[in-house]
Amino acid sequence: MAYCDSTGITTLLAARQRAEAAHAELVLAAVPAPLLLVLTSTGLDEQVFLLRPTGETH
Repeated sequence: MAYCDSTGITTLLAARQRAEAAHAELVLAAVPAPLLLVLTSTGLDEQVFLLRPTGETH
């Protein structure tokens, strides 16, 4: 991924809401640097999304 705009963030937030409604957890794994920058600059990296460096969830 080379780019993530407000539409992409909105989509991720909607996916998180759907996961929570299903009593599930949304984990973003191996997040590309451009998306990580967007998540960090908006405060969504630690406040909203669970981030993992790889595909491992445990």
